[in-house]
Amino acid sequence: MVARTWTERNIYIISNESIPSHYKVGQTKRDAEQRAKEMNTYAPTPYEVEHVVRMNSDASVHRMLQRHGYVSANDNEWYQVDLTTLKSLVEMARLEELDQLAGDTLSMPVDEKLYCSDITE
Repeated sequence: MVARTWTERNIYIISNESIPSHYKVGQTKRDAEQRAKEMNTYAPTPYEVEHVVRMNSDASVHRMLQRHGYVSANDNEWYQVDLTTLKSLVEMARLEELDQLAGDTLSMPVDEKLYCSDITE
């Protein structure tokens, strides 16, 4: 089994009031607020960071969006989607990514007792 390389990045959702109901999903190894400031240098209205999570790649978020029928216009990472829905899909992609990582790295059986210690009779 080949282990995947895990490099955490800030996966962000950015909005701009000039583009209502549209959100950009992107990634950076730096601070997401800094990335928004860089984008603001060429925008008529400011970009705002709506949400940030730590993940390996934004590719899994884009795949999750596509599986749920959301397509990026011109492959530019902007999606027309409700912000609450988008945050939920980002979280689903994050959990799926973690499951894949665990599947790649776990090679021995897991003792279920370790995970059931909070259950009382």
